[in-house]
Amino acid sequence: QEEVAVALYMILHEFGHWYNFKECGDKPYVYMGNPSDIDKERKLFEYRKKLERELSGKESLSESDEQHIKEYVVKYNNLKREKIANDYADKHFQEKYELLKKSGYM
Repeated sequence: QEEVAVALYMILHEFGHWYNFKECGDKPYVYMGNPSDIDKERKLFEYRKKLERELSGKESLSESDEQHIKEYVVKYNNLKREKIANDYADKHFQEKYELLKKSGYM
């Protein structure tokens, strides 16, 4: 059941992106946000690539490495578009999870 719950949340998150895009009138330039939002996403993407390079050669992660990963995840989930998608998933998760249970799938 845990795997199904995680998969459901991920799917709802992606639907959240689609819903947000539709709310923006199907206009990519509106969906992407203002230049500040785009710059935050770009900088975080660059940081992620740097972090991946640094960690890829290690056999095990230090506490500091794990802390950097956790900080990245928090920053990523606080990006405007990601937060909107997560909010959508949060809002619809319980209802859709119950629907799955009732369907006999789980």
